[in-house]
Amino acid sequence: MTLREQAEKLALENMAASSENISRMSSEEIRETLHNLRVHQIELEMQNEELRQTQHERDAAQSRYVDLYDEAPVGYCTLAESGLIEQANLTAAGLLGVKRAELLEKPITGFVLKEEQDTFYLLKKNTLLSGLPQQTDLRLVKGDGSTFWAHLTISMGRDDAGRKLLRLVLEDITTRHAVEEALRQREQYLRALLDNFPFMVWLKDKESRFLAVNKVLATSFNKPSAESLIGCNDFDIVSPETAQQFRDDDQAVLTSFAIKQVEELTGIGEHQHWVETYKSPIVLDGQVLGTVGFARDITERKTTEAALMAAMNEAEKANRAKSRFLAAASHDLRQPLSAISIYANLLKNTSAPAEQQVVAKMQACVSNLSDLLGDLLDLSKLEAGVVSPCISNFSIAEVFTNLASLHAPEAELKGLRLRFVLTNLTACTDQVLFRRTLSNLIENALRYTESGAVLVACRRRLGKTWVEVRDSGIGIAADKTVEIFEEFRQLGDEARNSGSGLGLAIVAKTAALLGLEISVRSWPGRGSIFAIELPLGQPESARPAAAEETAVGRSLRIALAEDNRMVREALTEGLQQLGHQVVAAASKTALLAELGSLPPDAVVSDYRLAQGETGFDVITAVQSRFGSVLPALLITGDTAPELLRSMTDRGILVLHKPVALDDLQAYLEDLTWQAK
Repeated sequence: MTLREQAEKLALENMAASSENISRMSSEEIRETLHNLRVHQIELEMQNEELRQTQHERDAAQSRYVDLYDEAPVGYCTLAESGLIEQANLTAAGLLGVKRAELLEKPITGFVLKEEQDTFYLLKKNTLLSGLPQQTDLRLVKGDGSTFWAHLTISMGRDDAGRKLLRLVLEDITTRHAVEEALRQREQYLRALLDNFPFMVWLKDKESRFLAVNKVLATSFNKPSAESLIGCNDFDIVSPETAQQFRDDDQAVLTSFAIKQVEELTGIGEHQHWVETYKSPIVLDGQVLGTVGFARDITERKTTEAALMAAMNEAEKANRAKSRFLAAASHDLRQPLSAISIYANLLKNTSAPAEQQVVAKMQACVSNLSDLLGDLLDLSKLEAGVVSPCISNFSIAEVFTNLASLHAPEAELKGLRLRFVLTNLTACTDQVLFRRTLSNLIENALRYTESGAVLVACRRRLGKTWVEVRDSGIGIAADKTVEIFEEFRQLGDEARNSGSGLGLAIVAKTAALLGLEISVRSWPGRGSIFAIELPLGQPESARPAAAEETAVGRSLRIALAEDNRMVREALTEGLQQLGHQVVAAASKTALLAELGSLPPDAVVSDYRLAQGETGFDVITAVQSRFGSVLPALLITGDTAPELLRSMTDRGILVLHKPVALDDLQAYLEDLTWQAK
């Protein structure tokens, strides 16, 4: 019965109850009663309108709830404890690819992938046992058989009758799962990359705590895994001193915004090793967030470098020993050679014509031996560093002319054509050293050429000017062109068993001293091309030749100190035959006694004398008695680099044994003329 019907019934009952009294009521009372009845009717109508409005609002709210329920962005199902679906919204039906009616009274497991059903049963069981919501990700099957990834949340509930039920919320996470899977895969790739990277790699925060490391770093510090280092700092893995150094490096990188590279010894005890480290700041939007670094173990390289350094030191020691040996051998050989040279010159002037050929052969042997010792001397000077280039401009044509006259006799003797292509080029380097180097190359070409020609010419090649020496000789194998510049290096073929084996070594060292490049091109059996770089200069202006003054023929009183009797006698006899008076002795004291008070015109002394005395001691003593301007020179067979430097530093004129009498005469005349 509606409210309206109830109100009308009540009014009729009231009217029936009051009809008996109507007759007793006055007209005024009747009118009042009717008025009250009208007011009561209006009130009932208003209440009825309010009830209708409330019902409408309730129906609208119910409709909105149904719309929200069906159009929710997630699927929603109500399950009985058995797992049957009792209610489902349209979203759930859409996710599962069926109509809503096809879901009701169906087991939810019919939409769970077979491989995932155990997971779902466990999820349901845990929810029923704990009464707490449970959630997981698993794959569901649509009505058409396709699958998708869903996030499931199951919670407990009760219906209006108090019966237990399960509420299931479904969310399609196929896209999110694909992204997460791609991220996981990428993370695995990055982890594999880092762990298989042969260097230690790490990431630190601003407090130098490890945020990420790779396996190599963990292994290097004997840690069980990379994860075990996360949150640690350097003080947890190395000594406090080393850790503080690492932290200072980190702070320097953070404050300077610059990459830092260091080589350092790290580790503790037997686990110490050399590490080369690179550290860089991590900058994002202008803010430094931390440091990233990588390091590699260079212990093996350091060990190799130390071994190479030790080997180099040993090689240098051996080289110094070789130089000392060569110097000693040169000195010992020059002593008798000097005497032989003097006596050969004396025999040349006194022997009969029939003996002249023997004397000539003797002089040739002495000359060859002297050349070898000269090469040793040149090599020692270069190794000692006492040769200082004197750079000047000079004409290449003049050098060619000089070398042509020097080497033409040897070429004619072998029946070779020696040709120089003259040029107007001007060179800018040390003229003496350059001419000597070029002379060695020409001599080498003539020595190993049996027929044909040797050509010397200037050419442009590779953007540079070169002086080339071309020959038609025996040639050199391509893999041997480096070896020929080594000292005493001669190739094994019989055709090369001549010379000292020092010529090209001197060429290489001289070129290095002058900063010039040497190149070699050779073809076995066809010949070789040796070339030396030619630094070009500006032509010099003509200068008047200086007038020469000589003092040839002057008889000198010479003080001679030589402890080797044979050499002393030979020098004495040779100088006397040149017209000089010689006062000779074996030591400083004996020489001063022989000189008495009469001063000599010059003093000549061997460098190494008996009892540790030197030629410097003799010269100093004689000059102290007779005047510091007294001309003096040293004669020595010693080529030790240290000795050569010492002689050069003192500014003493030095002649090396064997000394030709003509050369000695020329030097004496020059010295005594300058002293006048």
